[in-house]
Parts: sequence; structure tokens; C-alpha cells
Amino acid sequence: MVKVTDWLEVVVLSDRSLWGFLYNHRVYLPSERNQMIKSAIKEYIPNNSTTILSLQNSLTWAYLTQHKNIFLFPHGASEKTRLTQDFDQNSTGFWNLSKKRTVVSQPQANKVFADYVILDMQRPWFIIDQGCQWIGGECRNSQDFISEYLAKVEKTKERFDTIFENDGFIILKRQT
Repeated sequence: MVKVTDWLEVVVLSDRSLWGFLYNHRVYLPSERNQMIKSAIKEYIPNNSTTILSLQNSLTWAYLTQHKNIFLFPHGASEKTRLTQDFDQNSTGFWNLSKKRTVVSQPQANKVFADYVILDMQRPWFIIDQGCQWIGGECRNSQDFISEYLAKVEKTKERFDTIFENDGFIILKRQT
């Protein structure tokens, strides 16, 4: 029997094509590969809200949302990225932004690299929010997109150490 929590985790950890990811019945069934990914994330990514992560857009899991700062790859991975500032505790900042359309100035934050980068080369590739056509387990976009994505992965590997790699799933840790 598949529990609802398993179903939700499998949906976001699907290894099918982008459209298959959304509509294929196999997306909803647990797989050994998804279990390997979840186990590796739990083992190698600290359960610490201050840990900064950079993830590809097609790889999410509720466990990772406990982190306060999550960037979309390549932000924080192949390039430094500015941390967002928290809204004040009584949500005045959010209220001003959503209702009054004004932003209370926040102190500028330093640009940083993520502490960890999590990529899966067997899932649809994204550069921030620009995805590729993922057909039959391959990116079918222009060679420019493919080259840019792979260059960003290689640039990331220059600044981060690979601490886990299995079947195209990679966890990298920032070099100290």
C-alpha cells in the first residue's frame, strides 16, 4: 500500500520525461532510485535550517524545505547569489509588499555560495526556471542550452567537492 506521503514524495522525485513526470502513472509509484535519492539526501544534507542549498528545479522533497535559503541551480552553485532578507516577525514587510506595493528597505546581504548543491542528471535540466525538453531521458533543446547547462555543472564542480554520486544523482559540498 502506498501512503499519501509516499505519493507526494514520488511525484516530485519522478525520473520520467517532463510530461511523463506530470502525467505518467509510474510517477506515483515508489522506485528504488527515488529511495536512493531520499536516503542520500537525508545522510549527506544536514537537517539545519541555516544550511544553504542550490537545487535543480526538477528536484524537490519536503525534507529540503526545512532550509531557510534554497536557490535554484545555478544560483549559489556556479555563481555567488545574494541571500534574501527575512520579513520582520510581525509580517509588516510582507503586508507592505502585497497590499501597499511598497518594499521596506532591507540591509543588503552579501553574495554567497551554497553549502550544498543537489543535481540529478537523469531528470529534466533547468537553468533557474528555464527547462529543457526532456524526452526519453535526454535534453532535446538546442546545443546552446545543453552546453550552457553542462558548463555550469562543470564550473560548480570546480568550487564544490562531490560527496555522493550514484546513477547521475550528485550531491556536492562547498570547498572550505
